[in-house]
Amino acid sequence: MFLFKQHDWKLPKKIATLLVHHPDKERVVGVSKIAGMKVQHVESTGALLKNRFVLSSDGGYMNYRIDATREHVNATVRKMRPEEEGEYDNLTAQIRKLEQARRDLLALAWKKAHKVTVKELNEMANHRDEMFAQHRAEASARKKAEG
Repeated sequence: MFLFKQHDWKLPKKIATLLVHHPDKERVVGVSKIAGMKVQHVESTGALLKNRFVLSSDGGYMNYRIDATREHVNATVRKMRPEEEGEYDNLTAQIRKLEQARRDLLALAWKKAHKVTVKELNEMANHRDEMFAQHRAEASARKKAEG
């Protein structure tokens, strides 16, 4: 990253693949001084940190260690791929609609003393399928317009 900032070079427009994994838990096995600076020697314990992610690109020049939360993942992916901001906004809007539909269904079930008819469930599922079909149509229209 230093090389890009120092020479004011631009990062590639499109990063083909994002790689995600949990980092290993590490423990300090020793400390040494090199040129007056303390350097910790660590080794892996073999266990994974389930509350953290490592996001990297297939090019390998951007690695981010982040908390495993929706907000941190969204912010980091938007930082790694700023050219796809519109697509992320559309996906976020779709997720919010689905979450609202789920909350409405749960409120309806609570209101009807936990009894929801199969007809009502089918209507909610059909509405969801229509939303997905509309989103796919919009995405394909955008791709045709771009390419």
